Amino acid sequence: PQSVSVVTRQQISDQNLVTLNDVLRQTPGIVADRIDERVSYTSRGFTLSPMIDGIPTLAYASVAGETSIINTAVYDRVEIVRGAAGLLNGVGSPGGSINLVRKRPTTEFSGYVAGGFGSWNRYNTEADLGGKLNESGTVRGRVVASHTDGDSFTDHKKQRNSVFFGIVEVDLAPTTTLAVGYEYQKNAIKGANFG
Repeated sequence: PQSVSVVTRQQISDQNLVTLNDVLRQTPGIVADRIDERVSYTSRGFTLSPMIDGIPTLAYASVAGETSIINTAVYDRVEIVRGAAGLLNGVGSPGGSINLVRKRPTTEFSGYVAGGFGSWNRYNTEADLGGKLNESGTVRGRVVASHTDGDSFTDHKKQRNSVFFGIVEVDLAPTTTLAVGYEYQKNAIKGANFG
């Protein structure tokens, strides 16, 4: 049997879940085993396989692409399947799957700008703007940007995270949409305990 949890954009914003680690620590049935910045996630005794927009990926299966520090600014929701995810896509893990669903443009203008400060000189800024780019709404766009910076409870350790995401969707026919997007994330950790 499989069970599904969905962490919505509203929950991510309300609880200030800035990283994927923050999201998964709020998810029932997920065990987060933290080493340092690196965190491994298991469910039912097995690791979880990552997906982006429902497509299996190995993009975050290395030290350079550490899953736990993925910024949530570009994601509309995070879907977690606990159980045999291999039944969904053929390459999943018996523990389950994490599906990161990116934000998409809307036909109505929407947007927000947010910022915050925290312990150890940490601060975060985030902007999200989108809407239709032509009168009929057949061309839509969205831009998301975020920057987080600050110190740590550990002396001489700092972490910086910058994110940019842009997407344009064009309705070619009533049932056909072309989407082109670009996603960029850079994490810089000074004084990291690994690597």
